[in-house]
Amino acid sequence: MNQQLYDQFLDAASVIVGVQEFDVAITNKKDEWGNFCELYVDTQNKVKEAHKSYGKWQGWGTFFLIFGLCNTLLFNIAIITTTAEFIMSGRPISLAEMIPFVIIMIILLVMAFFGIYLIISAKTKRKRRVKKVTKEVSIAEVELQQEIDKIESDIDKLEEGLQKFVDENCHFLDFLPNNYRNPQAVGFMLKAIENLRANTLTDVINLYEQELHFMEQRRILEDTAEMQRIHNENMMYAMESINRNQERTNANLNVIQAMQFISMLSD
Repeated sequence: MNQQLYDQFLDAASVIVGVQEFDVAITNKKDEWGNFCELYVDTQNKVKEAHKSYGKWQGWGTFFLIFGLCNTLLFNIAIITTTAEFIMSGRPISLAEMIPFVIIMIILLVMAFFGIYLIISAKTKRKRRVKKVTKEVSIAEVELQQEIDKIESDIDKLEEGLQKFVDENCHFLDFLPNNYRNPQAVGFMLKAIENLRANTLTDVINLYEQELHFMEQRRILEDTAEMQRIHNENMMYAMESINRNQERTNANLNVIQAMQFISMLSD
């Protein structure tokens, strides 16, 4: 075994694994940063939702208020008109005749005041809810912002650490072409040297290229086999459909022939 080449690949593998670990750590931190940013946006949405709360009750209150006031106005006009007619006719209005008008007026005024109560109550409850949610959100936003700032600082430190690690160890990869500076290639070549399948850098690269070619050919064969399987299934389904249609056609022909035979007998 070429020990020197083997040691070179060991050093290269250590560098590549180290870079990969940094990349994984940075990716995880960025995912964590994204999650906290989503939480930050969600907290802001809670304030917007609080401003929209109790809108249904306020809507009902507005309805009762408008309904009560409008009908009270129309009813007053009707009372004035009726009273004028009684006065013009010279017939006095009795208390019994006025009671239904008074009851309806009271009901309409109660509806209007009930609408005012609903509107004021909804606004008061919304104000309290907005105040409470705003306070909770403010505390949560401060904590989330602190976490986001901490994660951003960690990402900067990891990226600086990665750059420093690469600057200090990139010379261990100088012997290896850029296309083969990845975990799969280095792992394969290291194993090939260890198993005495190659003794020089050129041999191990050629061996790796042959492996890539073999894997590509196998992938093509597998894709072709899968396409052939799908094609065969489609052909079988088409043949079954044709057979079913043929059976239905034959059955229809038999029925027609039978009907023609019965018609001939009856003639």
